[in-house]
Amino acid sequence: MATALVVRAQRYKKIGDKTSPLVYILKRKPRDAKMYDLKRISEEIEALGGMSAEDVLHVGKAIVRNMREKLTDGNSVRLDDFGIFRTSFHCIATENPKDCTVKNIDKVRINFKVATTLRLAVSYTHLRAHETRGNL
Repeated sequence: MATALVVRAQRYKKIGDKTSPLVYILKRKPRDAKMYDLKRISEEIEALGGMSAEDVLHVGKAIVRNMREKLTDGNSVRLDDFGIFRTSFHCIATENPKDCTVKNIDKVRINFKVATTLRLAVSYTHLRAHETRGNL
């Protein structure tokens, strides 16, 4: 399992205040992550073989395991008509570049961006009984 590549960057301690001292932070390396969609992940899982009930369960677990691996590696995962999963993190700023290491990452988040097809379906189901799209 590989690790997400990061790059050291400088910013002002108080963002936007040019009189504050410069500190070092870690950012994800730009354009380093790949996008994995369901087809690409399913091609990796194809080695499982036939599709019995147990196999479907194994495929579901394999999808979760594979998604976890891809997200841990710093990549994004797109599930068709569902959305995109990606990771982000927060790093404690330091004034010395040698102190700015991966150990300074204190929060890791998984972000989810809803696909427009799902967004339309969900927003349409949240209408009250007397409301229609025409009178909103």
